[in-house]
Amino acid sequence: MHRMAMKRCMRRAALCVGGVVAGAAGLLWHETHADTVMARVQHSRVLCAVHLASLSDAASGGILPGMMAIDLVQSEDGRIMVASRDGAATGLQHLADVLRRARATPNMLLMLNVHDIEPSAVAALVRHARMVDRVILNEPDLLGAEAAFSADPQMLVAMPVHTAREIHHAHTMAHGHPYALYVQGGSDAHLFAQAHHDASVVIASNIGMTETDRSRLVAQPIDVLVTDEIASP
Repeated sequence: MHRMAMKRCMRRAALCVGGVVAGAAGLLWHETHADTVMARVQHSRVLCAVHLASLSDAASGGILPGMMAIDLVQSEDGRIMVASRDGAATGLQHLADVLRRARATPNMLLMLNVHDIEPSAVAALVRHARMVDRVILNEPDLLGAEAAFSADPQMLVAMPVHTAREIHHAHTMAHGHPYALYVQGGSDAHLFAQAHHDASVVIASNIGMTETDRSRLVAQPIDVLVTDEIASP
């Protein structure tokens, strides 16, 4: 009887230890993955603020948005910089520095407007900063998106679409990888519905819209809303 009681105690102790280990692993997974783009859009719509030159600008405004959209430019010596709000050539920040600060800011996501910069160069900086899961690489067209997929298939690439044909092209080009579609805010509900069906993430902007149009846009299946109104998510 004493031996059987000892065995029962040992089993219970093993279960308790296993539970603690599993709980710690679950907590580590949560801390590691809860602030990724894909995890956040599964729970709520993310507001993406524009016209913020740096994380310090956001903090000084009193409200830190869930995501920041930043424009990238390339200096004459080839370095990738974050464009200033007023377009001035002085006082530019290195993208590497912005990525590092974003990495240290809990729950901060970034949308990088790549423009005509080589996607592989941007992707390399994002990987080095360990921000792959917290960045959307926003390409200006489908051709740029294709280059971005080649640069890093694990990175979430966004591309603009205006028609159902472009949505189909984007879906084929992604080859099963997660991707985002940037739908024009004035598009009809059918286009939003198809984008929502095909893509992992749907992005739209309410910048420049009337209040009536903004209200209509809110009703669409949008995961990331780009706005020039800084507001808490």
